[in-house]
Amino acid sequence: MSICFDPFQSIESLYLERRRLCSTGEDNFDEQLAIAIKRLGNAYRMGKQPTIDSAFDRLAYVIQYAPIGMAAIRKLTLSLSEKHLPNSFSILRDEPLRIVSIGAGPGTDLFGFLMALSIPPKGISFVRMDIGKQWKTYYETIRNDFQRQVNEMSVLISTMEDRFIGIDLDWNYLDEAPARDEISTADVIVLNRVLSIFQDSSIQVNQTIRAIASTAAEDSLLFVLDVSLPNPQFQNTIALTEGICRQEKSNSKWIA
Repeated sequence: MSICFDPFQSIESLYLERRRLCSTGEDNFDEQLAIAIKRLGNAYRMGKQPTIDSAFDRLAYVIQYAPIGMAAIRKLTLSLSEKHLPNSFSILRDEPLRIVSIGAGPGTDLFGFLMALSIPPKGISFVRMDIGKQWKTYYETIRNDFQRQVNEMSVLISTMEDRFIGIDLDWNYLDEAPARDEISTADVIVLNRVLSIFQDSSIQVNQTIRAIASTAAEDSLLFVLDVSLPNPQFQNTIALTEGICRQEKSNSKWIA
């Protein structure tokens, strides 16, 4: 089965709705959005993690980076198609596939993953973890559009379990409840642009990976999706990600 989904349809509807509701006029809206797009782009090109605080920032992020992130998760998933995977990915499994996205933002990780599957799972449990709920409208708009466009997964999306957990990694730890409980039962864990936030602290990056690896089940899959930053400490820690996972899961057969 080949999944075809055009995320720009939902992105366009988000843009047009936000533009229509702008109290200062459509021209001013476009000007503010262009400023936000430029600021985010400049920050990423300079190897910095931009702040995303306003509605303009979030829309700018969705326009520029949500389709890229979705395509990256799809590519990562497709790269596993010829590998020996845990039983949780068997077409014979009759339990929901449990997916946790840490740093979920607009939640597009889920749709990138589903686009790579040849057969829909029996069900989906999707947990979004992020610092705040401001992405909810963006996620729901894209989710509803995915359900509309992809007929073969319409029932799957309409019946899936869908939860949000607020977590600030400056103050909360992934090996503490409630994050721990979700990670420990997940089949797929996506760490989305979280490590680059702590690019100046190799200790924080190390602790984040170690907390996930120690909490996750032996047969879970961890996808690390991030930008490539020039910080040497960050690059070294990313290179050690597999080693950290192997230390925590020395008996696992699934690390690759």
